[in-house]
Amino acid sequence: MNSKQVVQCIWVVLMSVVFPCVLSQTCDALVPNDYCSCDFKDATGTSQGLVTLQYLDRTPPLVDKVAGKADPNHLYSYNPCTPFTQPPGDGCQNKAACQFVPSTSASYSTGTQESVLYKMSGSNVQFEYSDTEQQTLRTTRVTLICDKSAVPARINVRGEEETQYYYIDITTACACPDVCKDGPPVGPVKEGLSTGSILCIIFFVVLIVYLIIGALVNKYVRSKEGAEIVPNSGFWSDLPYLIKDGFLFAISPCKKKQAYDQI
Repeated sequence: MNSKQVVQCIWVVLMSVVFPCVLSQTCDALVPNDYCSCDFKDATGTSQGLVTLQYLDRTPPLVDKVAGKADPNHLYSYNPCTPFTQPPGDGCQNKAACQFVPSTSASYSTGTQESVLYKMSGSNVQFEYSDTEQQTLRTTRVTLICDKSAVPARINVRGEEETQYYYIDITTACACPDVCKDGPPVGPVKEGLSTGSILCIIFFVVLIVYLIIGALVNKYVRSKEGAEIVPNSGFWSDLPYLIKDGFLFAISPCKKKQAYDQI
């Protein structure tokens, strides 16, 4: 097997391992009537554990008439699991999220528990609530930011950053899969290295050792100079072209399928 075939094989293996990691992660609903927990899954569909705001639910609500940073003249309330009712007006009766306008004593529903959708905002889980009043749809997006040291949770009420869209960020250890599966942590959770991090460290350590030892051998044992000091310099200079060939080799079945479909 020549170097070109070796790189093609390596490329196929890397694509099968790395490509799924860049696909979308999900957080799926668990059971009916559970409006504040979801099952976080990686890009392969494998469950990584429970993400929940169950232990942040309270009365009065978790967010209790807090001014939005984007619109400080408006106040916001939010509770993840249990509906709440707050005066003034009739707009905030048994809701998950509400907006209040102190200057007019008006209140508007910005979401109900029953409407919750579990989405992803980058690598963060996002709970999205909505409600329609007087033909106006309002939506609250609560982004859960995983931080195992965030005990207690930190809440950032951003407010109405887009018309009829309201944003709240909650940084909490409970946004990390399975951290709050058996109850809320009493303090910061110690975080070790993941398997991926360990593999990356091993890879780069081995690569650096290989380059240093190889360069020393080439210079002092084989008396090489210039670019030839780099171990297997020919391979490294050809690597970009070999990667290109490997990529074309990896996608070639797709091209063949398109050709068959055309026939």
